[in-house]
Amino acid sequence: MLGLLTEAIRENQFVVYYQPKYSFINSDVSGAEALIRWYHPNYGFIPPDNFIPFAEKVDLIHSITAMVITTVFSFSQQVNSISFSINLSGKDFENSTLLNHIDKMAELYEVNPCRIIFEITESVMITNPTLALNNLTKLKEKGYKIHIDDFGTGYSSLNYLREFPFDAIKLDRTFISGIAYDARDLSIVRSIVSLGKAFSLGIVAEGVENNEQFELLKNMNCDEFQGYYYSEPLSGDQLIDFLRGQKKIGLYALFFHILSFSLFNFIHSFVCILHDSRAFSMNFLIIFNNPCRKIYVVFFFEN
Repeated sequence: MLGLLTEAIRENQFVVYYQPKYSFINSDVSGAEALIRWYHPNYGFIPPDNFIPFAEKVDLIHSITAMVITTVFSFSQQVNSISFSINLSGKDFENSTLLNHIDKMAELYEVNPCRIIFEITESVMITNPTLALNNLTKLKEKGYKIHIDDFGTGYSSLNYLREFPFDAIKLDRTFISGIAYDARDLSIVRSIVSLGKAFSLGIVAEGVENNEQFELLKNMNCDEFQGYYYSEPLSGDQLIDFLRGQKKIGLYALFFHILSFSLFNFIHSFVCILHDSRAFSMNFLIIFNNPCRKIYVVFFFEN
């Protein structure tokens, strides 16, 4: 594995994919998480779980993380309407060149730090909390946002939320998968959401795969979500097409909204004439369901 991984880094066999995030607040795509993919010429796709832990063990994770940062910062020039999330390993903080590389890439590609989110897991804080706090504080001071990933799966501590400069909590998919049928998972997620809100933190859910999960999280006042219910991870070109499609859907929704206003006036006048101006009203409603990419037109008649 060491030889294959070293060769992969040297020959740039890694590709960055992006999974869009949906905002419950704006009802639109709000960002994308950068996900590393390794496509070996002979063995094909190798899942991240099969090489990231090993890369951390043999200290090759620094090169992989640097490649992801460079790729995302460069790509952000083409897509300037959303934020991008990048995962940082605990080992990354042991690399003295990490912050310098981030600074250089930000300057090279003219990246606004407020558009970049660095995600870390609880293990980062456990391994070397002093070093982690120092580096995260420096990133925060530069304007970058910090999210705690997979919250609730490790040795969670309220001290982490109090002492570290987090902007949001990311709910782990293991809890999200069961919220529609497991009362315990639902209670855990509700508790974490309430905890995050108490600390004035944003709440992001990952691994959302169906409408039941979507509606539950929406009703809990979750801020964002990502998962196959909204979109699978996309290549850079696919993400650009995806965002263009979202803009078109937004324009279509505006068109139908304008059309509905004129149509409402016409039908309302027509109905009033038919009913000899008696008290008869009609309500016209457009429901635009973004995740499902469907538009529903509903008429309500009331005497």
